[in-house]
Amino acid sequence: MVTANRNADDLDSLEVVIRTENLPGSLPVVTLADPKRMNCERLYAERVAEKVLDYLTRINELLGVGRLYAP
Repeated sequence: MVTANRNADDLDSLEVVIRTENLPGSLPVVTLADPKRMNCERLYAERVAEKVLDYLTRINELLGVGRLYAP
């Protein structure tokens, strides 16, 4: 999952679900640090793409980490 959501405001918020339901074999949630910049800045969008690709190539190492950030 790729998201920009990072709040823990409600019991069913994504952050709370990650904290309570994450298991050692769970896929991580990739959170975009600044999603609005992706539409405006090509260089930033390329950095995000590179980071996500890095995560995908190392996915087995990242199982169970909960949340990852791009960039």
